[in-house]
Amino acid sequence: MTLTRRQEVSFSIPIFPSGTGAVVSTSAPIALREVLEYGQPASRPIWRGSPARTVLEHKTFSSIAGTSSDRWLTERIKTFQLSATSVPVGSYQEGIQRVLDGSSAAVFGDISLLMDAAARSDASGNLIVLNRYFAYQPLALTPARNDEESRLVVDRVLSQSYASAEFREFFTTWFGPPDETIVTFFRQTALPQ
Repeated sequence: MTLTRRQEVSFSIPIFPSGTGAVVSTSAPIALREVLEYGQPASRPIWRGSPARTVLEHKTFSSIAGTSSDRWLTERIKTFQLSATSVPVGSYQEGIQRVLDGSSAAVFGDISLLMDAAARSDASGNLIVLNRYFAYQPLALTPARNDEESRLVVDRVLSQSYASAEFREFFTTWFGPPDETIVTFFRQTALPQ
């Protein structure tokens, strides 16, 4: 859901929490994983400059071309004036491959799609999906713009589903047991009658 896309389509209430995430290799330096996941390395000495900046300098990162994650990565490199390179890729599989072969330190994209691509990879045991949202962008259904009747029907059904006693079981069937953050997301997303 973005304001730019809202010029073209309408959006239902969110159907899944999502946003920009990252995948790194299990062989990635621990300091890099810590900076990407927590914003700074653990208390190891880094001798020059900002610890996080030092770890990110001269790295190549990938993102899915033309996505909000691609724009986010380009803006962050520019904002923090990093000597890092952004290499857009055409697919999640291509980004995963770049991480596996070491040509990119990380690939950024929609976290739910990154999780799926990492799980489907033959080398999934060599990948880590970081437990961090770099930018929040919940996923939603896209009824036609200005079709408020369809949107109302979709939002009503989704809200009733999220509020039902069976929702936790449904979610568990497809995604595994939800943590409290996920339960809260759906509770807050459901619209009252």
